[in-house]
Amino acid sequence: MKWISITLVVILAAATLFAACAKKDKLAGDPPALETEALAEAMPATTAPAVAPAPTAAPDGKTLLETRCTKCHTLDRVHKKKTDRSGWEKIVAQMVKNGAAVTEAERQTLVEYLATLGAK
Repeated sequence: MKWISITLVVILAAATLFAACAKKDKLAGDPPALETEALAEAMPATTAPAVAPAPTAAPDGKTLLETRCTKCHTLDRVHKKKTDRSGWEKIVAQMVKNGAAVTEAERQTLVEYLATLGAK
């Protein structure tokens, strides 16, 4: 009999707890549909339409020299080196082997620019 009494007390306590939670949810429920629609109309959209990023132009030789080569060398060192295109191709190839971060297209652009420095 004692076991039945304890079970009933537990069931009544659980029922009271569930009833209290259900009442709280009902009070804090979703706003009516009309209020939600009015809010949606009053608030501007916060997301911008998806736009593909504009393609960036490949850097020119001077920019490549100033941003990539100067990570390890001064511009003065580069300007003092007087060599032709063939010489710069060998030098840049060695720098790439040493870890210079340039693509093949950037490498060609850089060599063309460096060759003009030696011609001055």
